[in-house]
Amino acid sequence: MKMLKRRLAVLLVIRESVETVHGRSIDFDTRDGLKVND
Repeated sequence: MKMLKRRLAVLLVIRESVETVHGRSIDFDTRDGLKVND
């Protein structure tokens, strides 16, 4: 049981980190797009 909980916790952390990275990349893309449009 402990191993399963650890795996789930690790998966959640990885998922959160990936989401934050994608969010940041999207923000950077929009910023670059605005700069290019200007």
